[in-house]
Amino acid sequence: SSSLEIARKAKGLSQERLAHALGLKSKSAISMLETGRGRASARLAIRIEKFFDGEVPAASLCPALQDLTPPVPHELGPG
Repeated sequence: SSSLEIARKAKGLSQERLAHALGLKSKSAISMLETGRGRASARLAIRIEKFFDGEVPAASLCPALQDLTPPVPHELGPG
């Protein structure tokens, strides 16, 4: 299961209801994102990230955004 599918189900939303909430015309885009067969535009990926309060990172849906995400250090030092 993708993070999008997990977050959607946790909110009790069908693919169709989520698509409508995001302003999409059909659930097919949601289905494709959840199964990894599709990629979101940067705009849609950011809308999804905001809708789920950051639980679904935009960069996970739109690879082009990965270059814009600051790297996470492997270890955080004290302080």
